Amino acid sequence: MLSRLQKRADDYIQKINKDNKKVLVTGGTGLYLNSLIYNMDFAKSDANNELREKLRIELEENGIDYMHNKLKELDPEAAQRIHKNNTKRVIRALEVCLSGEKMNDFSKDLKFNEKYNPIIIVLNRDREVLYQRINKRVDIMLENGLLDEVKELLKMGYTKDMISMQGIGYKEMIKYLDGEYTYDEAIEIIKRDSRRYAKRQLTWFKRYQDAKWFDLDKYQDIEILKEDIINHIEKLLEIV
Repeated sequence: MLSRLQKRADDYIQKINKDNKKVLVTGGTGLYLNSLIYNMDFAKSDANNELREKLRIELEENGIDYMHNKLKELDPEAAQRIHKNNTKRVIRALEVCLSGEKMNDFSKDLKFNEKYNPIIIVLNRDREVLYQRINKRVDIMLENGLLDEVKELLKMGYTKDMISMQGIGYKEMIKYLDGEYTYDEAIEIIKRDSRRYAKRQLTWFKRYQDAKWFDLDKYQDIEILKEDIINHIEKLLEIV
């Protein structure tokens, strides 16, 4: 997945540059950003689609606890880094191990990709305000039919052990339907885990020493915020 994203993103960036335009990359997880601004060679561990499919079937039959314990036996360091709920990475790590390699730890010895000269912008706001907005977002998801969506996916044959059903919101609703949580418990856990995810993202972005942080709470007018961001970018481009 990351190697494909890395390749496609690079292709688009080169195309946009040829048109004498600036490239704006938004959203995604920190690892996606790292795959662009650092030299991260995902090709060292080529995909083994046949093995991956076998591991997915094994996951559906035995559950994530079994698979994570299997990873512990094969690569304890990778198992320590990868949370068991991150089923996609657990499967990928097992695929790499069973192919005779070890999962790369891309948090170490990163070197900048000299093809790019990134300007990193991080939008932030007061933690309590952020958490209130996250809670409200979960309420809106539920109002818009999250539970019905999960029910429909289960009817279509999707199972709780599938990677696609392990996202925050899906897995809690499934546990509610299975009787493991009450409805209120499921909602509170979705909100809690969403807040924790946001906190991890902020911690990740603090690694970027040259990033410029903008406090959204200081702006009453979004246009002024946009102007300040553009001015910051233009100043850095003049230096370059």
